[in-house]
Amino acid sequence: MELKPEVADTLVSTTSIMDWLLHRISAPESDSNRLYASEVLTILLQNSDKNKRALAERNGIEVVLQAIARYRKSDPVSAEDEEFLENIFGALCASAMVKENKAMLLKAEALELMILMMKKRNVARLPAVKVVNFALTDSDDLCAQFVAALGLGPVFGFLMGKGLDCTKQKGKERAAEVQENVISILANLLQRLPAGQKR
Repeated sequence: MELKPEVADTLVSTTSIMDWLLHRISAPESDSNRLYASEVLTILLQNSDKNKRALAERNGIEVVLQAIARYRKSDPVSAEDEEFLENIFGALCASAMVKENKAMLLKAEALELMILMMKKRNVARLPAVKVVNFALTDSDDLCAQFVAALGLGPVFGFLMGKGLDCTKQKGKERAAEVQENVISILANLLQRLPAGQKR
């Protein structure tokens, strides 16, 4: 699909694969099929704006958010669960790149869930920051909602290194990636929010 991105468009437009994948990732039990479904969904969305719109038309953004919300009280217990969570965050990031989908993110209160994940979940911290970064790009409404939902607290905490493990090399790399996304979030907020807005 990397060599021929139109194959992904054709697959989604001529089959019911998107509906099947959404049904599969919403399954409560963790298994390899659910993991593979999350990987295929992310691949289908990565290079196709048409598929990102198709996801929204099928209420897929809500399904993905519900799958992520299962991890709001506890981190994944296995490597398979962790990979599944990363995949569905990747699908959400991809869908947030399309302007039409930003209204659905606003309506579904996606940013509130991401802020919760940034505050409480170690494994979900980096992907949640990425989703916020993609969502805020070119969206005045989502920038305003992020500030209203008290998203600045965890963002400035990350900027100061709070909650980031920098003791090992992998931790340093993750911390650098979080801070890179945080700087992009702050740039979006400064660019999109009206001057003198009080919060």
